[in-house]
Amino acid sequence: MLKRNFIVTILFCWVIAESAFGNDFVTIKGMIPSQLLLADSLSQVFYAEAKFAEDEEGIARGAFLLGLTNYFQGNLYLSAKFYEEALASDYVPLDRDLAESCWNNLGIVLEMQNNLPEALEAYHKSMLIAEEKGDSLGMAETQINLGLLEIKRQNTDEGILYLEKALTYFQQVQDTINIGLCLQNIGVGLKSNKDLLGAKNYFLQSLDRFESLDHPYGMADALLNIGYLNLMLGDNPGARTFLERSRALSVLNGFRFQEAVSVSNLGQVDIDEGNFAEARRKYQYALAVFEELEVYDQWEMAYWGLLRTAVEEGNIPLYESFLNKFQEATRERITEDAMVRYDELKALYEMEDKVRQIQLQQGEIQANRRKIIFLVFFLVIAVAISAVIGFLLVRTRFLMQELFRKNEAILERHSVAAIEPEQSEPSGFDDKLWQLFRDIDTAVDRQELYRDRNLNIAALSRQFASNDTYVSKAINTYSHFNFNAYINNYRILAAQKMMTSKGKVPGIREIGDQCGFNSYTTFVRLFKQQTGLTPSQYLTQTRSDKPST
Repeated sequence: MLKRNFIVTILFCWVIAESAFGNDFVTIKGMIPSQLLLADSLSQVFYAEAKFAEDEEGIARGAFLLGLTNYFQGNLYLSAKFYEEALASDYVPLDRDLAESCWNNLGIVLEMQNNLPEALEAYHKSMLIAEEKGDSLGMAETQINLGLLEIKRQNTDEGILYLEKALTYFQQVQDTINIGLCLQNIGVGLKSNKDLLGAKNYFLQSLDRFESLDHPYGMADALLNIGYLNLMLGDNPGARTFLERSRALSVLNGFRFQEAVSVSNLGQVDIDEGNFAEARRKYQYALAVFEELEVYDQWEMAYWGLLRTAVEEGNIPLYESFLNKFQEATRERITEDAMVRYDELKALYEMEDKVRQIQLQQGEIQANRRKIIFLVFFLVIAVAISAVIGFLLVRTRFLMQELFRKNEAILERHSVAAIEPEQSEPSGFDDKLWQLFRDIDTAVDRQELYRDRNLNIAALSRQFASNDTYVSKAINTYSHFNFNAYINNYRILAAQKMMTSKGKVPGIREIGDQCGFNSYTTFVRLFKQQTGLTPSQYLTQTRSDKPST
């Protein structure tokens, strides 16, 4: 018994060490954005631990990590909040590198929110820190951000000056990629100033730099801009040549945005040449891509292109049809934007509640650590150590049983629950959308569609004669999950049912396979995430809960 308890103690200490390593700032930062969801969870734990310990450095670094993870998840409101919290800490003034990164990243977030005055202020503060440090690279990178922001604010000449300063630095260090980027951005500024020939010259220079490096993204952008300028200059053959090259390169490399913009501009060429049907086809394709990517400024331009085709053809009914669709889609987008902000605020409150729970758990962990250290130090009191560790093991088993019973209750409620709309539905409740979700949910449940490993949203759209966007919206709105989470929820519930069924239960890998998981690792991770237990632990609790025969 003493030997067994000693091994348990060693294992517990090892788990603590692993947890500490996993929560290291540099380690977590290195996971962003490749392992974004894991990095976000670890960042929350890192932040909560720092809050619990009242560690100013840890709080600032944890807030910085959460600013990054929320930025990559598209939660701009939350991202800005965490950067501002980091900058308000007493630690950040002491860490100039972190301060510079926080101000620069905050500027990017504020610019994306179209809060240009505050974004400008953030960039200037980042620039001041870079100047204090003598960080020439940081200064040049911030000058690019400032240049583009001033162009966006219609201060084009000032923006070009920033970009030229950055260009001078990158030419000195022979950084070809950033030279091409600066040349291209100066071209954007000149285009904004209506100096089309000057802009075209800079775009051609940037294309030359990117081609020398075989840099597909830079080449696609440069070709797109040159094609657009040719279009503005009335050179339709030249415009078509460069735009077709940009489209081909974008398709080859999966640059959806550049592809759609190229197609949209080619639609303009078709209009000028009188090919209205072809122009309409191109605009409709671009419109679908922009909507999927949620790039609404280009989305509106594509709609205006469709309206222009109808005007040029003199087709008034078609024009009115496009205009009505445009107005309806705009209203829906405004509503969705409001819901996104609501979801971000809701996520903020939920995260704050989660942080409080983690802090409480951290307090309990700290208390347990002190107990273990005390017990290890006084190994001579073997009986006392055994009693305490035995109590902890019993308590752990009890908690696992409690967790198992709660999962059983959830499983039972799911088996009998009817799908009803929430009482607090927004005023814009959509009966058709709700009915589509009911039909989808019934089919997924009763036909066990989730067991199909290759099930995707396109297959559901075909089955219900709808489209991917509408099906996705139905699932997101009424299940409060995205498509993958919604299907995986059913798969986990099915796995629980198999484990609790009478008779012979298959192995864990076979259960995962039968429930539709492609990967055993994914099955184990999602099962634990949803139930709090690993499949092995759950199966053990299932067997211990069955009456003996």
